[in-house]
Amino acid sequence: MTLSSRPTRRLLAGVAAAALFACPAAAGDSVVRRAPLSGIVRAGGVPVPGAALVVRGVTVGGATVVKLLKSDTDGSFVLSDAAEGLYTVLSVVPGFRPALSRLLHRAASDGSLSFVRLDLEAPTGVLPVTTDGPLDVWIARAVAPGDVLRDVPAVLAALEEGPEQAALPVSIAGRDGRTSTLPVSASVASTAGFGAAGESSLSRASLDLSGTAGERLRWGASGAYTRLAALSGEKTGDASRVALDLASGPTGSSQTLHFASRQQTVADDADGARFASHSLDWNGAVSERAQASVSARLISQSGLLSAGPVADLFARESNAVDLAARYQADLSSSTFARVSVSYRSAMNEFAGQTTPFDRETRAGAVAGLRFLDVLVLETGLTGDTSARTRGVTPELTLAIATRDGWKIYGFAARRFEQLLDGEVALPGEAGTDEADLTRRSRALYKAGLRWQSSEGENVSIEASRRELTGTYRLLFDPDFLDHLDSLYFFANDVATDVSFGATARLGKALDGRIAMRAGTLSGARDGVIRSDEASWGVAQVAIRVRATDTSLGMGYRVVTQSLTRGSAVLHNDVEAVDLTLAQSIPLAALRTLGSDLRALFSVELGKRQEGEDEEKQNRRLAGGFLVSF
Repeated sequence: MTLSSRPTRRLLAGVAAAALFACPAAAGDSVVRRAPLSGIVRAGGVPVPGAALVVRGVTVGGATVVKLLKSDTDGSFVLSDAAEGLYTVLSVVPGFRPALSRLLHRAASDGSLSFVRLDLEAPTGVLPVTTDGPLDVWIARAVAPGDVLRDVPAVLAALEEGPEQAALPVSIAGRDGRTSTLPVSASVASTAGFGAAGESSLSRASLDLSGTAGERLRWGASGAYTRLAALSGEKTGDASRVALDLASGPTGSSQTLHFASRQQTVADDADGARFASHSLDWNGAVSERAQASVSARLISQSGLLSAGPVADLFARESNAVDLAARYQADLSSSTFARVSVSYRSAMNEFAGQTTPFDRETRAGAVAGLRFLDVLVLETGLTGDTSARTRGVTPELTLAIATRDGWKIYGFAARRFEQLLDGEVALPGEAGTDEADLTRRSRALYKAGLRWQSSEGENVSIEASRRELTGTYRLLFDPDFLDHLDSLYFFANDVATDVSFGATARLGKALDGRIAMRAGTLSGARDGVIRSDEASWGVAQVAIRVRATDTSLGMGYRVVTQSLTRGSAVLHNDVEAVDLTLAQSIPLAALRTLGSDLRALFSVELGKRQEGEDEEKQNRRLAGGFLVSF
């Protein structure tokens, strides 16, 4: 494992500071000193009375303290006899995202208080949305890869993963009793492949940084590098990603900027293959009643699909640019409106020829009505035009949200199009952005149920059905190297999908999370691929054992797809399982500073079959360490 010089110096400086703080107490005090710890809970600058608070501390003596508090009528709270130590304070209020702060509490000689400010932020709406409108099950993600300014999804994550939850304030109370802000927190992980059978070995390294600058600016940065090496040690491919997030302004009306870049080099054949994706997103409040967002995306690939059962149906090279803008405003306390516009330009090289630019423009508007802060009704229309088609898509959303955390919703959209004579279908495209799949859908229907408790436990269930109009290959893993695990979609395919997710506390010493998604698709047509049938499933399970501070994770993926081409039946079959283990290594000096050292181990087992090739087996082992502070 390799640590950069700056994080290493900060870690060593923090360990030295902890030792200096501990010496006076050890030499002159036989008991742990105590002092008041207080704070305030606010939402949009307004104090929140009756807010539930969880205060968890590790005192100087090594004891763990957990207290449950309620804020007073003025939003303030106080723990009058808090022992010196590192404290995490979490506020959970239904209807708001959890707010968290961490501080090193000291007993000042002048009797002054350690003070914590917790600012609650309301969610943006009933349904997740992007610049193109409501998200479907393919697009919605709990945490987007590279998003370092992510929300706290649950109480267990906020209390136990503190250093990894970027953009959350980390406060240290100085000897004068005033609270200052630690400028940065970081997480560094490195794993190296040490065993493989039938495949190349993988090595990974990642770095996440986050912090604050003053009271109004939050920032975060992350990067990762993956190296694929043959059994002889020669590099055969690599992947890298970087992301940068900035957020400024008070909570609830902040301006956010997100930049992300990914690039993969795949040793798929003698010439190799390349895939790159770059994006820039801005979102912010333009007034007290209006929000706006703008996004830009550039995707390019070369030689990515030179092999496979239907490689001749996909572009050999492609470059695409997407631009989108969205504006939403509250017209009154019960009505709102949203408008959006997007533009896409793509150029593909297909079968040795360069096709003309594929240009598409979309514009849409949605009007919504809220009834008694419980029922939300949205209806709208989106029009699109390109050199090949003209279309219009009406949509309807109905949602019910209760104050105790329940949400029930339904969504329906159907595109009506006119094909222009003389135009041929575009070659197929491949990518990891599931919004492209939605662009190629003629109809989409979905319904779901979500629930989240004030303690952070949550459950979500969603079912969807869509009809496709084009050829697309959806790659499951955004950091793919040699395994292009994917599903093929063709015109007239009908795909159904069911997803389930839950986060729960299974006992006093056990936490768990589960996410599953499964579906089927089938279709028939006049063309190269006359018919296709597929069933697939993806599952992820994570368990944390608090007694030993051990995290266990398992991922499972299975795809069974048959493509009928002429008289031949081509296969796209995948079955893979990966197991991960993270074990915390107890070091008192690191724990005092809220830092953590973990040993990592992972194993991947699977088998794959493409086209008429024989089935291939693979196995990979890797191990390493993670340090967070």
